[in-house]
Parts: sequence; C-alpha cells; structure tokens
Amino acid sequence: MFLRISLLLVAVLAVQTAWSQRYPVRYVEWRATQATVFGQGAWVEHAGQVSGATGEFALILDGITQQLDARTIQVELPESWRLVGTQFTTGVRPEISEEVEAFCDAAREDIEALRNTASMREALHAVYEEELLMIQSNRTLSHQETLLMEDMQDAADFWRNRVKELKYKQLELVQELADLTSQIEDLEQAMREERQRLSRFTGQIRLRIQAEDASAGPISVRYLTQSAHWLPEYDVAIAPDGAILFDRFASVSQTTGEDWEGIPVEFVVGNPLSTLAPPSFERWVLQHRSEVRGAMAGSYSNLDFAPQEDDAMMWDSKGEERGAEAPGMATDRFRFNPAVAPFVVGTGERERVFIESFELPGKLSYLLMPYASDEAFQLATSDRWASSRLLPGRVQVEAGGAFRGWFDLLLPAPGDTLVVPIGQDPQVRCSRERLADRCSTSGFGGKHKSEQTWVIEVENLHSRPVETRIEDRIPVASRPDVVVELLDGDGASYDATQGKLTWTESLQPGERRSFTVRYRIEYPKGLSILNF
Repeated sequence: MFLRISLLLVAVLAVQTAWSQRYPVRYVEWRATQATVFGQGAWVEHAGQVSGATGEFALILDGITQQLDARTIQVELPESWRLVGTQFTTGVRPEISEEVEAFCDAAREDIEALRNTASMREALHAVYEEELLMIQSNRTLSHQETLLMEDMQDAADFWRNRVKELKYKQLELVQELADLTSQIEDLEQAMREERQRLSRFTGQIRLRIQAEDASAGPISVRYLTQSAHWLPEYDVAIAPDGAILFDRFASVSQTTGEDWEGIPVEFVVGNPLSTLAPPSFERWVLQHRSEVRGAMAGSYSNLDFAPQEDDAMMWDSKGEERGAEAPGMATDRFRFNPAVAPFVVGTGERERVFIESFELPGKLSYLLMPYASDEAFQLATSDRWASSRLLPGRVQVEAGGAFRGWFDLLLPAPGDTLVVPIGQDPQVRCSRERLADRCSTSGFGGKHKSEQTWVIEVENLHSRPVETRIEDRIPVASRPDVVVELLDGDGASYDATQGKLTWTESLQPGERRSFTVRYRIEYPKGLSILNF
C-alpha cells in the first residue's frame, strides 16, 4: 500500500516539477463561492484574487472534488490576462509532502533518541540483575569463627536493604522502559497517520496564465461535478376552509468534500448539459402511470395510502434515488433560490433546505370506497395549482393540529385537479351489503345467468355539510364468452371498461343515504365463476 502511494506521489511530483521548471507555480485554495444544483450534478464556482503576477505562470486551484468533468471547466480572468491552457489532475500539494517528510524526519530522530535511552536503561537493569544474583549466591555464612548475633543481624539487614533497593530500582527501570516504548509507538503511529496525508488526493485545476501587468486580478473558476443532487419535498398544512398551505424544501446532498456554508445555492429542475454543443433532438415520449402506490395526485387505483416500512427512506446507500427528471417529473425548467444561504456538508449527509411558502385555494371533500373501507378518505383539492411551480416529491401532511403522515406526490396534467389526501375520517361512513333475497341464478340453454343486488349506505355524522364522491365497482369480464350487464346503477356514472360506478353527492349534517346496484352475469354452464 505504501509503495503504491509512493509511486503515485512520484508521478504527481514529476508533473508538478515539470510545471515549476517552465514557469512559476502558485497554489491556491479558494472555497466555493456559489453552487447551482440540478437533479443530478451541480455547477460549482470558486473565486479569488491573484496579485503581483507578471508574464506566464501556473495557478493551481487545489482542494476541490475529484469527481469533475474536465470538459466543463470555465475560467474568467481580468481583461489584460490570457488563459493559455487548462488541466485537471488529482494530487497532493508539494508543501504537504514537505510537511510530511519534515514531520517524519523529526519523529525518526526522536524515536532514535528514545531507543538509545531505552538501551541504556536495559543495560542498567541487567547490572542490577547481576548484583542480585551475586547477593543471592552469597547468602550462606561459612566463616570458621563463631559470629556474634549482632554481626548476623547486621549482615541480614544489609542484604535485605540492598535487595529491596535493587528491586525498587529495577521496578523504576521497567516503568521507564514501558513509558519509552509507549512514546516510540505513539511516534510511529503519528508517522503512519501523517503519511496517510500523501494518499488523500484532491482535485486540482491547473491554469496556465499570461499576465501583461502585475496588477491584482479577480479570477473565477467554474466546473460541473456529479457530486451533488437534490429532490423536492413539501410540508403541507390543510386549513379548515380547505386551503392548502405549502412549505417548499430542497432535500440536497453533496460529496465534494467541502462544506457549503453561507454561499448562494440555487436549485434547478432537470439535469445540466456537459458539453458546449447543443444536444441532439430527442422525441418527447409520453409516460404511462399503470400502477401507482399510495395517494398519488388523484389516482385511487390502490388503497395503500400508508408507505411500506421499507419505503420509509426515500434514498438509500445504493444510489437508487430519483433524480429531478425521473419518470413522472415535470418537464418545466424551474429555478429556486432560497432566501437564506444554506449549510450543506460535503460528506453526503442529506440536508433539508427551506425555499419558500405558498398557498393554494382549495376545498375539502370526501372519497368513499364502500368495497374497501367503512371510513371515508378526506381530501383537499385545488384546480389552481399549475402556476405554483409544483414538482413531484415527498409531502408531509398536517391537518387539525396533527401530523397525518406522508405520501409521494405525482402531478396531474395542468388543468386537472390536484388532490392532497388527509387521511380517513370516521365521521363520514359507508357500508356495502349484498341483498341475498334479491339475488338469483338461473340456467337457460347452455348459459347461466346470475343477478346480484347490493345496497350501499353512506352517512355524514358531522355537524356541517360535506361534499362526497362515492366509488364502487361491479365485476369486469376477462373473456369474451362472459357478459356483465349493469341493470341498475341508481344514478351513478358508469365506466364499463373499469366496472366503476361513481356518485357525486352533498350530504347534510346527520344525513344518511342509500344506493342500490344491480347487475347480471351471463356465462357458459361449464364455466365456474367464484368472485361475483
């Protein structure tokens, strides 16, 4: 690993040396001054001042993202300066490698001194050990004359005190050696961490510039990176009169490695062009919404209004994210400029940036689906949404002082009604019951005929009138020898293709109303039909 880093560093330094031998090189680290974020990608601009430059020199903008399209680099210079060429590389600044080498040289000297000290302490520890062995080998008294008790006591005291003294000195040496070893290990770890700086390459934009005078000059560099994207989000509050109050947000993420703090950030619908040439013409092919999960802008083909548990996160680590031109996205080109400059970290953490608030006039209504639920779905609808620059996105709904949940907003065609689901209301109820005494089945020739009768009841328990749309269904034949005929829809509009019955009714406080549905199914005698 270290060899690979060293080879890369040698290659980078070779390029840097070639530049510096031909003309002076200046390194600068200019923080981003503004960003324009698209559905996928962002234009990022850096700007700064260069003074005292004459003749030809190289300016290297360092510390930027490595995920950069070199074809998109744009540069603005003072009028008297000329851009000779541009180059995009990744590398480490020479002063960083010099700092690393200086640190490592000093650390190696300190390690060598510590090791010498440790060697001396180990030698002293060995001397003490030899003395202990000598004392232990002379513990027996073998004098011919008889020793007095006082002499024996003196000898014992001497041996005891000396042994204790030597043991204490050895313990001090062991502790000092452990401390020296720890210091050596800390320095070696610091050297390894410092060398890691050599592998932390950053993007570098190299500009060859010719300056006719030495006056100070502002320079701005702009480039396109794929390290940022955004998605629209909304907080919606439903007023008692049905008005829909929107707070628009941008859910933005960027991995340039640099935090965007206090700089203007603009959010644009669509994706940026990465070339100077205009794109080739592409057909505008209509997309079809065949299966829509949840309450998606007026589509009620599926009753699963609550998100699935594994859908709680709209974005995952695998990058399976909808960009701002995913299927169903608006074809309009909108730009949003937050009033307050946001803070967006450069590590990819998603930030929610407030853009603006706006209100749509609307009204409350109820959708009753007796075949699916006993409680009505409360809705806020608006037909004056087209000029609000709405985009598909995640919507969090609040009504009546309570958070009701969230759904994915897909937009209807301009001119159609926008629908925001609020949730189920137990005060508007419905039921659906088959009338067994009015159902019959008979056979004639090779055919079976079955007539079925259902009664639907709806009730408004509120103390105010409510506008309702009631949707029910009858079977739809799946083969040509089966015929379904609506005999009585009790005033409902009927879509035979879908088998859908729709009533639009205004219910007064406490009003209860019923509707009768009767249909006939004709099918061959040899065919068994189960679910009618």
